[in-house]
Amino acid sequence: MHRNRFNLLGEDSLVLAQLLFTLGVFLECSSCKTQTGERMIGSLLELSWAIRLHPEAFVRRSIFFAVGRAFMKATKIQILTDLEAAAVLWKEFLEDIADIEADEQARELAFVALFSMKHSLEQ
Repeated sequence: MHRNRFNLLGEDSLVLAQLLFTLGVFLECSSCKTQTGERMIGSLLELSWAIRLHPEAFVRRSIFFAVGRAFMKATKIQILTDLEAAAVLWKEFLEDIADIEADEQARELAFVALFSMKHSLEQ
């Protein structure tokens, strides 16, 4: 039987990982200083938060990569206003996960995401 759907949280999680990675690259290459760009950052952080505990390390790597790119492109004002709640949650999560993440690459990407957030807040 031919199936016409994706199971992004299960057997098709490689597609999910590549989608998140691509969205992170898209943000990195985009001008996010517009209202649309700011909404894209918020939406990516929201999506990433919903799946942050995915069991596959390659998906978590893509999540942390995308989150890092989102915070890299966010302005200090955006983080302190529109993204304040998400930033607090992500900061706490990234600090915790950096110590307990089993996958070394995912752990490094979590550190990078945390650094990106802190760097944007210093600008």
